[in-house]
Amino acid sequence: MKNKIKNLILIFFCLFIAVSAGLTVYGGVTRGAGEGQVGENMTGAGYFKAFTVDSNILCAVASLVSAVCAVPVMLGKKERLPGWAAVLQYVGSVAVGLTFLTVLLFLEPVYAGAKGFWFMFSGDMFLFHLLNPLLSVACSVFLVDGEISRRDNFLALVPTTLYGSVYCAMVVSGKWSDFYFFTFGGHFYLIPAVFAVMLAVTYLIGLLIRVCREKTRRAQA
Repeated sequence: MKNKIKNLILIFFCLFIAVSAGLTVYGGVTRGAGEGQVGENMTGAGYFKAFTVDSNILCAVASLVSAVCAVPVMLGKKERLPGWAAVLQYVGSVAVGLTFLTVLLFLEPVYAGAKGFWFMFSGDMFLFHLLNPLLSVACSVFLVDGEISRRDNFLALVPTTLYGSVYCAMVVSGKWSDFYFFTFGGHFYLIPAVFAVMLAVTYLIGLLIRVCREKTRRAQA
C-alpha cells in the first residue's frame, strides 16, 4: 500500500509538471515570454533561446516518461521504474535545478532590482523558475526508485554542455545578446571560466541529489 501511494503521488506530480510545462511553452511561443523571462526577442521560435525553457521541456519529457512507467509499478506489475527512466528523471531534475539556482542566486539580483524579489518568479515563470524545478527534484529524491551512479552524475552535464556551447557561440558571433551575463558586460575572455563554473555547479547539483536519494533510500529501508 505504501509503495502504491508513493507511485500515485509520483504520477500526479509528474503529470502536473508535464502538462503545466506544455501549456506554458505553448503560451510563451504564441504570445512571447512572460514578465519574468530575461532577454529580448524571445517570441515565437526565439522563446527557445532560454535555458529555462529548454531545461523545463527536458524535465517535462522526463516527467511524462516517469508517470507512464510508474503506472504498472503502482498496480503491482513491476517493482520499480526502468533504470533508464530513473536516470532520465534525474538528468531532467539536475537541469531544472540549475535553472532554479541560477535564477535565485544570479539572475534575480541582476534583473529584479527595484521590481522586488518575486519579479523573476512572476507569471508563467513561477512554474519554470520555482515550482516545477522543486517538484522535479522532490520526485527524484523521494519518489523515484532506482540506482543513480557516478556515471549518471556526469551524464547530467550533457544538457548544460550542449546549451552552454550553443549560447557561447551565438553570443561571441553577435547573433544573441548576452542575456545571461556570461561576459559580465562584454568581457568575452571570461566565457571559459563562467562556463566551467556552470558545469561545476551542475555537477554539484547532481551530486547533492544523488546523496539525498541515497539517504532517503536508507531511511526507507
